[in-house]
Amino acid sequence: MDWCFCRPYDHRENRYLSIKNRTPARYLERAGWKALHQFMIKKILLIFSLLSIWLPIKAEITGVFTYPGGSNGDVQINEDGVFGGRTLTAGDSITITTSPTSITITATGGGGSGSLNDLSDVTITGASINQTLVYNGSVWVNAAQGASFAFSIASFSNGLSGTQEIGTGVWKSSGNVSFTASYSNGPPTSSTVTFSGWGTPLHLSSPYTSTTSVANVSYPSVAGTVVFTLNSAKGAETDTETITHTFVNRIYYGVSTVSSGYSEANIEGLAGTDLQNSKSKTFSVSPGASEYIIFAYPTRLGTATFTVGGFEGGFQSPETVSITNASGYTENFYAYRSTNLNLGSTTVVAQ
Repeated sequence: MDWCFCRPYDHRENRYLSIKNRTPARYLERAGWKALHQFMIKKILLIFSLLSIWLPIKAEITGVFTYPGGSNGDVQINEDGVFGGRTLTAGDSITITTSPTSITITATGGGGSGSLNDLSDVTITGASINQTLVYNGSVWVNAAQGASFAFSIASFSNGLSGTQEIGTGVWKSSGNVSFTASYSNGPPTSSTVTFSGWGTPLHLSSPYTSTTSVANVSYPSVAGTVVFTLNSAKGAETDTETITHTFVNRIYYGVSTVSSGYSEANIEGLAGTDLQNSKSKTFSVSPGASEYIIFAYPTRLGTATFTVGGFEGGFQSPETVSITNASGYTENFYAYRSTNLNLGSTTVVAQ
């Protein structure tokens, strides 16, 4: 079968082209390579166009890709290395979301994070300048420098004064000492109150903030102490706090018309009195007509010296008076009186 082809006309050169050697096979071969060449050029241009905007602009792609594991590896998301150097381990995943104008990348697992708040054990809230990360026992949080999240006892009290009047026998009977406590970074998991005079600790119940004594507390010796100790724990963290009561007798001072032979009533009837275990005292009085200045304290504290108006002296040798205080404790007192009476406004320094 013969083939017949019309001669092609070249409009640019305004002439017919030769068809010499233009067999059908030869012609089709040349036409195929030309079409393939044009196709490849178009694809290459398309690829460069896509790369110029990083990812396809015609469609959105969202996916979660899991690193298969076997050994740790790195992932490089873009040529700038913005997400480069991220070490991934088995089971880690990356979520990539693209749009015509943006790329969103989220990593989960142990492979690291783009910011502190992406870490599962970090919680950042209202961060401000000069804050640091501090472990609060559960997660890392932002806090002021020096902030502590350690468990501690914030307060421990029984509502009683630290200085108490010495007495004899039972100071506080069972049920008459009430304790309160508060905690920093609590509550604790256990708390007890101990006292050397109790056989067993006093256990507080949750939330470990209050309890009442269940045994008597006796007076110590004069100038002795009673110490209550709170022992609290929160897991492995522990803390202790104490309440100390010191037991002393009184001193007395004032004015009196009695010049000698002082009784307990004369001394306890003076206007001034303090609980203290010392003979040192500065006080002011205004003795009128027929009145002396009187100063009395326990003899176990030794003899005293006096200064009045900058001059030493002005007091007679002391008398000894036995006094039983309101708490039932008895001991001897020295009772000093001024040499002169009707001294008016006077400041006395006793030592």
